Amino acid sequence: SDLYAHDISNVLKLYLRQLPEPLILFRFYNEFIGLAKESHQVTDESEVKPSSPTARWRSSLCAELSRTICKVRDLLRLLPQANYNTLRYIIGHLHRVTECQEDNKMSAGNLGIIFGPTLIRPRQTDATVSLSSLVDYPYQARMVEILIMYYDKIFDGLWNPQS
Repeated sequence: SDLYAHDISNVLKLYLRQLPEPLILFRFYNEFIGLAKESHQVTDESEVKPSSPTARWRSSLCAELSRTICKVRDLLRLLPQANYNTLRYIIGHLHRVTECQEDNKMSAGNLGIIFGPTLIRPRQTDATVSLSSLVDYPYQARMVEILIMYYDKIFDGLWNPQS
């Protein structure tokens, strides 16, 4: 084919941006951004080396991350079936893309930056770009990164969206 992979992803992003409501619905925006902020704090804490590393310290970080993943799963269950299934399919594909990140340079973080603002965005105001979307941009990216990194735990098939 004469198309490059980035051409196809640009068409997908354009389609997702033109949806009247994103796959992660407007009404869940604040909850997902809040979880992304929480997970960002957990990540920051894990990068700070304690003076004497202990199993309890590492265990609490794993517990915080597990709690965040459970909260994300619970929120995703509230999505309409079509949104949930489409999001699961797209995130599953992005997860597979990261398996070749040595060749394609597309880590979960990079894909989060690319797809975050199209999959999770605030309701538009009169301004072309709202201030909150600019401030929350890193957290939109972080949430998509979490969905990709923990795809198997979040979309494990045991959790179905509510009808």
